[in-house]
Amino acid sequence: MRLVTFRKAKSTFMVYEIILQLILYPFRYCNMDFIVFAALVGVILPWIFITYDIGCQWSKNFRKRMSEFPEHMQINPATRVDVAIPSWHINGHGEHCRKDFCLGYTKGAGRTCGEEVETTWSSTNALAPSVREMAPGARHDTLNDHWNGWNFRKIVGFRTFHYFILFNH
Repeated sequence: MRLVTFRKAKSTFMVYEIILQLILYPFRYCNMDFIVFAALVGVILPWIFITYDIGCQWSKNFRKRMSEFPEHMQINPATRVDVAIPSWHINGHGEHCRKDFCLGYTKGAGRTCGEEVETTWSSTNALAPSVREMAPGARHDTLNDHWNGWNFRKIVGFRTFHYFILFNH
């Protein structure tokens, strides 16, 4: 048992590591749980497929944690919920995770990468100085315009890519 530093709201505490784990453990996935359950309120599906960078850990006790949420936020018990780790992140996990949570081995996932959102971050970073000063509505519109432009350029690029494939091979 070792002594660790724990920082909370401008105060620093020295606690034993085991005590810190006992204090924080019940809350370790509460943000992700809320995001998933709030996004699925009112959605009725027979099968839900979630990709998450640490899906191997997050999926443990998923149904038990869900039972602690209000009833209107809970997923129907008959709904099948599968969790996988996106393709780029799976390589940082152990063999057990690669076998059980790899998108390439998951029935119904096809050739999904699971990292699509993160591929736009490098171009979105340039917007940060502008959008952080904006009101929520203007920020939303600016980011939507940016991503719509990104999608347009991607779709136009498909034509060029397919032309290259068809006539240059």
